[in-house]
Amino acid sequence: MRVHRSYLIFGFTLLVIAAVGCASFLSAIVKEPKLSFASVSVRDAKQDGATAIIALNVENPNGVEITIDRLQYALEMGGRAIAANEIEKIATIAAHKTTIVEIPVPFKYDQVFASILDLLSKGTANYKVKGVARIGLFNLPFDHVGDVKLRD
Repeated sequence: MRVHRSYLIFGFTLLVIAAVGCASFLSAIVKEPKLSFASVSVRDAKQDGATAIIALNVENPNGVEITIDRLQYALEMGGRAIAANEIEKIATIAAHKTTIVEIPVPFKYDQVFASILDLLSKGTANYKVKGVARIGLFNLPFDHVGDVKLRD
């Protein structure tokens, strides 16, 4: 019985060493993609709402294409939550390329009414975009604060 237990402990130790070695090997070969905020714009304005487009730059430094497996985001305007969501498999980035990934965020005007009042009275309203993109082994956060201004 003692011999079998020794083999079991030895086997488990080898498994742990192999797993750690594999993870180290992968992280040495696979480079972390870079993600940065590009812009926010509004499209598809209709009677009751519109779609905000959050654009992110995603750079793939690897020799193989990568997929954004999961993207979580939240959009605030004037300190008020407008939208939050999670999207699966949103985009594929070609090897050694940088791509702009657009995230459509539909909203109703009544969700941003107070912020529109701020915009009309002050000429500006702030917004915040934050989230995290899961690309393979990596979780890449993004966070950006900006202002929407009325045109003169």
